Amino acid sequence: MPGDGPMHRGLLLSVAIIATILLVSGSTTNAHKPITSKYMYHQDVYPIFLAQCGGCHAPGAVAPMSLLSYGDAYPWAQSIKEELVNLTMPPWQPEDGFGRFKHGGSLTAQQLDIVVEWANGGTPEGVPVDHPVANVKPSWPLGEPTAIFEMPEIFTLTADVHEATRYFVIPSGFERETLIRAVDFRPGAPAIVRSAILFVDTSNKAAVYDAADPNPGFGVEDVSEFDTEQILAAWLPGQEAIALDGAAYAVPADADLVLRVTYKKTWTYEGLAVEDRSAVALYVATRDVPKVETMTLQSPSRLNTGNDQVVTFTTDLARDVDLLAILPNLATDALAVQIEALTRDGRRTPIVRLASPRPQWRTRYWLEEPLTLARGTTLEVQAIFKSDQTDGNLPVRFTLDLVSTPPVNVAKIGQAPVERNP
Repeated sequence: MPGDGPMHRGLLLSVAIIATILLVSGSTTNAHKPITSKYMYHQDVYPIFLAQCGGCHAPGAVAPMSLLSYGDAYPWAQSIKEELVNLTMPPWQPEDGFGRFKHGGSLTAQQLDIVVEWANGGTPEGVPVDHPVANVKPSWPLGEPTAIFEMPEIFTLTADVHEATRYFVIPSGFERETLIRAVDFRPGAPAIVRSAILFVDTSNKAAVYDAADPNPGFGVEDVSEFDTEQILAAWLPGQEAIALDGAAYAVPADADLVLRVTYKKTWTYEGLAVEDRSAVALYVATRDVPKVETMTLQSPSRLNTGNDQVVTFTTDLARDVDLLAILPNLATDALAVQIEALTRDGRRTPIVRLASPRPQWRTRYWLEEPLTLARGTTLEVQAIFKSDQTDGNLPVRFTLDLVSTPPVNVAKIGQAPVERNP
């Protein structure tokens, strides 16, 4: 039966669990609910908000409201509950138990239960506590960078503009190929910087676009010509940078660094002009290590699926690799997307499953430990779309960061894979 696979059953199970939570919790808001929750804001809920939400929902951060004081949090209790049970917040998309990742941001079942019961049970404050000011992280948590690059000019998101995406060209100035083991990002205006991606441009295309645009940076409608460039970092608010130990990204001599920044105002900044001059920090590897290579898993240009909601495509590995990280790039919303590794003897290894992935929250998912995949392993990608989405061009693409043995030509491994019939 179409769609009756492990991912489809997992999706139905997740939906059933969420429906049960909603049924038990109810959906109406009552400003004078009796106190029935045993969980209190200061003693039980605040630690969860601080650990899981504080990167965005703090004073002056990108979210429209802080959750780090009782007065700020309790009016939003019902909205918070709905976002959590709908799996839209926190914006961590990988499904627990299907692959293991370094910077997981989803709530545990116990944390979810605490917040839902608190929201439904009258949002009790508990014994007031003057919580210490959260430890201010150093500008660069990974330590002193090798080099810091600011945007060449201040960019202003004008009063009449709600959101925008701009590209800023930063000459690297590297006289020789340089190995980068880590990249960190610091938003100049945290309240409006929604995401950032740093990539390498060796074609000079970005510099040409930049020169033609009279404003700081440039904007382009079709970004597909940059899709094959080496991505050094993908940043979201609250997400910590990852430092590589046994591998590094190679930046060619005289290459340009291009910073793609997505800006979006919340209602607190509507009608205001906001300036930004974000910065990136590069950490150069101090020893010779293998270069990180890029492999693209790309769906056919047009999906002829008929009425089948499940799209499957595969590629075979030509050599042994260690998989380090996964960067999805989806052109449209899907119900779910997953990658599994299928060995020659038929064993399946889960790599990642994204439940209700959202293209606007694009980031790189670092595996907890490198995953060794042998030559001949099949990488199988499955995507579930809504029934009205499957007739047309719905590209599904994943960029895999890996180290292979022996080293291979990055350009060759980055070519679109050969599709097999599932």
